[in-house]
Amino acid sequence: MLNFLKSKITRVPAKYHKSIHVLSHFILLIGCLSCTASLAQEIDKNQLKRHYESATKQFSTYEQKHRRTTETINVNLSYLQWGDNQNKTKVLIWLHGSLSNAYEFAPFALHLVKIGYRIISIDQYNAGKTPLPPFDASFDDLCIDIKSLMDTLEIQHAVIGGFSHGGYLATNFYKLFPTYVAGLILEDGGSVAFNTSYFKLNQRELEQKLQEVNLPAEIEEKYFGFYDNHFDAYKSLYDDSNKSDQFEILSFLKPLDQNGSPTADNKNTIICETVYRCQKQYLATLMSVTMHRP
Repeated sequence: MLNFLKSKITRVPAKYHKSIHVLSHFILLIGCLSCTASLAQEIDKNQLKRHYESATKQFSTYEQKHRRTTETINVNLSYLQWGDNQNKTKVLIWLHGSLSNAYEFAPFALHLVKIGYRIISIDQYNAGKTPLPPFDASFDDLCIDIKSLMDTLEIQHAVIGGFSHGGYLATNFYKLFPTYVAGLILEDGGSVAFNTSYFKLNQRELEQKLQEVNLPAEIEEKYFGFYDNHFDAYKSLYDDSNKSDQFEILSFLKPLDQNGSPTADNKNTIICETVYRCQKQYLATLMSVTMHRP
């Protein structure tokens, strides 16, 4: 083959030999760069797999240390807890925003524990490890479950805080159970009436309003994706700019049952869903209760 190529080159006019020589080096350079890029991608994938393996161990340890579940009126309410579980007088209960879960407050919890607080961050309906109730649930129902949790833990009053969606839930809790609230923390939500306008709509108008609720395409793709295994789902949410293990990502991966619905036990299937596939369904139930709740 080499002799054949040489014979071919010798037939080319001498003035083109230099160009052919440069071109061959260029092609060789492209090949080397391609191999280098492939190798870098393989190294990055291996590094990410090591992050994932480490994150899995960290997540398991963190869950064992901080995860609690209590049977309340409507569901088995799941939450994360930091601080002295015998502390019943200086307590902050955190209510996360939409498309989030109890891990939302994890970066701040220990700072408040150091100044004497017990922190309880709740997984709301269909978030994290708390399931949806088997009926059309409302803010009132979830507030009743939060009160039930406080009664079980013998917490007579607590600071109730929430972000966005959780802020509205916090003020609704205060409306229903003011003596249970030592103070309110409202971040980007809860200071304006949330559902007053919905009470003025009939069933057809409510259904139309629901149909208008659509997530942006980039949110749909990032947070509602389906993956064949946990690693691919973890990879889809991994932040390349932060080279830590990011174990909290695993709290957003939810397994599916045979019907394609989220399950509570991630040992049943390896098909994963990121965040909350039933968020729109939950909004529908929140809106529907305006037809029969005063």
